[in-house]
Amino acid sequence: MGRWYDSETSIYYSSLGCRGLFRPIAVVESSPDNLPSRYRKEMHSILLNSSVSITARGFLLGLSTGDKSLISKDVKKLFSEIGIAHILAVSGYHVGLVGFIPLLMLRSMRREIRWLAIGGLIFIWLFIIACGSPWSAVRSGLMVTAMCLSVWSGKRLLPFQALTISAWVIGWIDPYAPIQLGTQLSFAATASILTIVHDPKLLLVRIPIVAQTATFPWVASVFKSLPIWFLPVNIIASPLVAVTGALLGVGFITSEMLPDISKVFVDMAGYVTDLGINGLLWIKAQTVISFTVENSWRFICAGLVGWGWLLRNHIPSLLSRFITLVGVGGIVIKLVGAFVTRL
Repeated sequence: MGRWYDSETSIYYSSLGCRGLFRPIAVVESSPDNLPSRYRKEMHSILLNSSVSITARGFLLGLSTGDKSLISKDVKKLFSEIGIAHILAVSGYHVGLVGFIPLLMLRSMRREIRWLAIGGLIFIWLFIIACGSPWSAVRSGLMVTAMCLSVWSGKRLLPFQALTISAWVIGWIDPYAPIQLGTQLSFAATASILTIVHDPKLLLVRIPIVAQTATFPWVASVFKSLPIWFLPVNIIASPLVAVTGALLGVGFITSEMLPDISKVFVDMAGYVTDLGINGLLWIKAQTVISFTVENSWRFICAGLVGWGWLLRNHIPSLLSRFITLVGVGGIVIKLVGAFVTRL
């Protein structure tokens, strides 16, 4: 039994076609005894017994298990306004942190060592399942799996082919997944990143630029707000989150045999988290971190121009130019319309 609230819903649930929220009067908790459940409970216990702050505990729990229930609304809003909300969503970034070292074995010239990467692949999927299997993480896991299979079989698989395979599998599992806002943002950002990864120069700077450019149409039209300082904040946040994830991972691995050492690493992860969040709060106190989008049309058109530019080396040049011209034409039509209205 529960109560239905017509207007109490979020942008995410609105994207699924929900018109309200059903809140149960009482919740009966179950305790499934499986590996992902034990992992989540263990991570809860490790963070609860640590000395990290409540704010840091919520972030670390979300980073490691996908459980964002302990993250306050103010922190979520802060991350969204400043342009790093993707850090709170388990996605390819987190999967890369988990499987980075094992998957390096795929680059070995020896076949036996390449096959050892299957351990890393298994670990990645256990992590994805433990985090609740969000589509952004599943998409990344499917892409990694496809690339691993191509290496083991001696075949060459292009990154966009791996992305297409993941899209097909997710659409087959859940036909409603493509209409979810989170899924759309995940695939759009990933596709934009794949257009530039062939050139390793300044990737730390270029990745947030292309990801933000590619997701302009969705962010501007749905959230009606765009971040101002997304580029410098993402450049700083990426290594900080990597360090935090590594410290937390070491703390989890050593929690059974070396609990004192584990506590030190977890506390260090909490310290880095507090340092980062306090830095974001300082930036917000010093300046405006986002601006309100009054008219999303121009940003949708700008997004089309960006997509035409990003895909120029991956699709026929005529199609790329057509997409760019459509975006430019939309901006020109809007400007002319505004000028005529004023006259």
